[in-house]
Amino acid sequence: FHDLFYRGAFPPGVYVTITMCGMASWDVTLQVYPHASQCTSNTWTCLGYNDDACAYAGPPRLTFVAPDDGDDVLIRIGSYSSGVGGTGRFNVSYSMTPPAVECFPNDECKTAMPIDVPGSYEFASLCQSRYATSSTLPSRCGMLSNNIFHDLFYRGAFPPGVYVTITMCGMASWDVTLQVYPHASQCTSNTWTCLGYNDDACAGGGPPRLTFTAPDDGDEVLIRFGSYNSGVGGTARFNVSYVMPSVTSTSTTSTTGVFECFSNDDCKNPTRVGNNGTFPFRTLCGSQIAKSSPYPSNCPLSGNIYNDVFFVTSFPPNAVVTITLCNLLTTYFDATMQVYGNVGACLTNQVTCLAYNDDYCAQ
Repeated sequence: FHDLFYRGAFPPGVYVTITMCGMASWDVTLQVYPHASQCTSNTWTCLGYNDDACAYAGPPRLTFVAPDDGDDVLIRIGSYSSGVGGTGRFNVSYSMTPPAVECFPNDECKTAMPIDVPGSYEFASLCQSRYATSSTLPSRCGMLSNNIFHDLFYRGAFPPGVYVTITMCGMASWDVTLQVYPHASQCTSNTWTCLGYNDDACAGGGPPRLTFTAPDDGDEVLIRFGSYNSGVGGTARFNVSYVMPSVTSTSTTSTTGVFECFSNDDCKNPTRVGNNGTFPFRTLCGSQIAKSSPYPSNCPLSGNIYNDVFFVTSFPPNAVVTITLCNLLTTYFDATMQVYGNVGACLTNQVTCLAYNDDYCAQ
């Protein structure tokens, strides 16, 4: 928002750095495009962009390679939020060799970046054509332990017992996973309890959202974001908020933050998942438990399925489908499962019961 434009030419192939570090007091964003003379076109390649390299919600810093044709590049500087602006300065320099840039200062749990809560923060696992490394510690967090790559670490403290929500919904374009551990100061240990993990709460193959209860000791928790698949990453943002335990509504908004435990607690709002993969679910969130839905109720286990959540997917006709929870429960309880067709009619109970099971994996 409130953007201004500049243009300049550089020797072909040099490494150009534009920075506002220490020279702006608000959240400034930066974009750079080739061929400034063609500014009315919207078909060029973006040479680079940055938002918070200097500080969270602060000024940008960007290094890019100057185009080989020597044409002017277009530099665009503006505010991240509407209605905010001011007076600042920016420096432009170039060199024949890549500058020493610290891409991933929080690439290990022992260097986790401190954050203030509530707030919104940048996550960038791709920098100068390099991905963040894939850490091996900690690795004790449910089924996601072996599916988190190019991870970055953050740490923050919360009032004891509050319900904390961390979300990337609408703020990441690839499959991001999330883990949260207590006691960030003990990151070299691999023996703690996992506070929570999530992969696809926002969308199948998409960003995560997680609500957990802050530890009673008030110690900092460790937040770990990474990619579900190796060789994939990018730049995203995530929001952190919390509500006090006295809040019992599952409304998506409150005066102190976001609190959405069970968005798929009704058959008319199932979470869409892929038809081949492993997906997280939860029926307990903080001190809340999912409600028991009356519909659909025409599978034989309908009288013994409580605190249920719903998912939806599709399969090729006549495919043989297997759905299993065997060895996948991180907190053991006696889980039951039903599968229905014609899901659009779930509230009228006109769905077809395709299959059901209770104790296949163990009694």
